[in-house]
Amino acid sequence: MASYTIGIDFGTLSCRALVLDLDSGKVMGNAEHGYHVYEKRLPDGTPLPERIALGDPADHREALKCCVLDATQNTGISSTEVQGN
Repeated sequence: MASYTIGIDFGTLSCRALVLDLDSGKVMGNAEHGYHVYEKRLPDGTPLPERIALGDPADHREALKCCVLDATQNTGISSTEVQGN
């Protein structure tokens, strides 16, 4: 049975997921999902200090879910084949 892993990266503006075959290193699937970042003002209009950016944790959770689903969607990989700690 093949073994795979999923790498996740949370960047400033998006989350990315990469599905790798652990034996060959081949990329089996990948996806990216953006999230909203508040750079100037919060939704209520409160200004943010210079060089500060904030995100909504709910956006990060949604981006993670979407990325993993999108990255694995067309790979034919079963969840039992994904290794991780």
